[in-house]
Amino acid sequence: MKRIIAILLMLCMLAACQPTPDHDYVINKGDDVVEQKLSATPVPAQTEDTVSVSEHAANNASTTTDPGSETKPGAALAPQTFPERWDADAEKYSDHLSIAVHAKIVQRADGLYPVWRTRGREISSEEAAKLATALLKKPTEVFTQEPTKDDIKQEMERYLEEAEAKLAWQAAGKPNDGVDRDETELTQEEVDAQLKEYAEQIEKAPEKLETTPVSDYNSLKERRTSGFTLEDGSKAAVTWWQDFLIISKGCSNFGYNYYRYYYEDDKRFDEPNAKIWKDVKMDKAEAEKILHAEMERLGFTDFAVKSAVESNLLDSVGSKMHYVTGGWTFRLIRDYGGYPSTNIPYAPVSYMKEGDNSGYLVNEPIRDEELEVLIDENGIQYFGYSAPKSVLECVNESVELLPFDDVKRIALNAVSVSFPFEDWGDRQIDLEIYEMLLTTYTLHIKNSDEYYEMPCWVVFFDGEFATEPEFRERERTNEDLQHDVVILNAVDGSIIHPDYGY
Repeated sequence: MKRIIAILLMLCMLAACQPTPDHDYVINKGDDVVEQKLSATPVPAQTEDTVSVSEHAANNASTTTDPGSETKPGAALAPQTFPERWDADAEKYSDHLSIAVHAKIVQRADGLYPVWRTRGREISSEEAAKLATALLKKPTEVFTQEPTKDDIKQEMERYLEEAEAKLAWQAAGKPNDGVDRDETELTQEEVDAQLKEYAEQIEKAPEKLETTPVSDYNSLKERRTSGFTLEDGSKAAVTWWQDFLIISKGCSNFGYNYYRYYYEDDKRFDEPNAKIWKDVKMDKAEAEKILHAEMERLGFTDFAVKSAVESNLLDSVGSKMHYVTGGWTFRLIRDYGGYPSTNIPYAPVSYMKEGDNSGYLVNEPIRDEELEVLIDENGIQYFGYSAPKSVLECVNESVELLPFDDVKRIALNAVSVSFPFEDWGDRQIDLEIYEMLLTTYTLHIKNSDEYYEMPCWVVFFDGEFATEPEFRERERTNEDLQHDVVILNAVDGSIIHPDYGY
């Protein structure tokens, strides 16, 4: 997957040639300004009376808290609307950088921007068993997941084959033979030690999977995968940790939900390095129809579709991978009261300076609450739930946002100081902002294990990677690609770290 522009780098480490920003772009240093704005009384429409703030009770044991279901009646709030587009001619920001804007603006239809307070929660064994019962047929036995003697022997044989090839390659002077190898030196002593370890594992391993009769899913073990034989003779696997749950039909071990591009060089298949992708025949619209019916049945009605891709479900048996089924995998996120899609398809490696002596407030990385569901003609075949949250309360029914003129100035300046010039030397760079998405984002509440789900601007931009408008549009709308963005707090304009929040 080719990146169009290098990932946004740490703002504090930009080269000296960067233009001087006209705005202090920092993450929250704890001055409580944002917190005060978030808790301020919402502004009612001029024609109505004062509005009362909604109260939402904590529900730590439920996955179905509906952020929009408990609002008390009151006066209408004043909507905040923004233009449908923002267009601006290219402007030079340095000798080597210009930025143009031809952006559509995606925003809430009602013009209201609530803020929610949430907290991460755990998935109990009872909840995991309940979801397994809802998705799978009745089990007749549970079996161990330790590798058998044959599994370890096969793994040892593959290791020995690769080790011998690498030793021969090293002895020949490391010729360029077109094989992708680790450059780390391998010694015969290391190979002998690894083979000895395999021999010890084989001696201790069972001859075959050990089974125990069961009639329900209450035998789940934390931090491990449990394999089950079902009453119809099929297999299923349930992986349960306290912060995620994966249920895989047709799998005797952990189920892998794979997309097409994973198949290029994966050596865990029966044919090493072979593409074993099987094309998906199911129509996406039909899959989504099944998905919505299943989410309603399971009680996840307050989750919205984030993205959808064709995928194959694979079973891991020992060290091998076997095809189970193919279909559409939907990623879903909690819908905080009607915000536009929060699909931000990028994964930053580094973004801003994270801590040490800089005075920044550093948090643990934020894990997004997400459902991952594979649908085929027979319904849900793979169900994953990660980083669940409890919705505690509505902090503000519609927080006051920055005027759009301020947002435009801040967005242009943020893009200009975020682009890594040092990677491009003296080359002329022409960037374009092509979308402004006003959606919700997770921010840490300082000195707390809780979060704000609050409005932010996601500024999408790219460079002159293509001259053909049709190609550029395909790249921009491709959910499988990563895209360059700057994320701005819609309340105070500060840059939001995508992984750590404030």
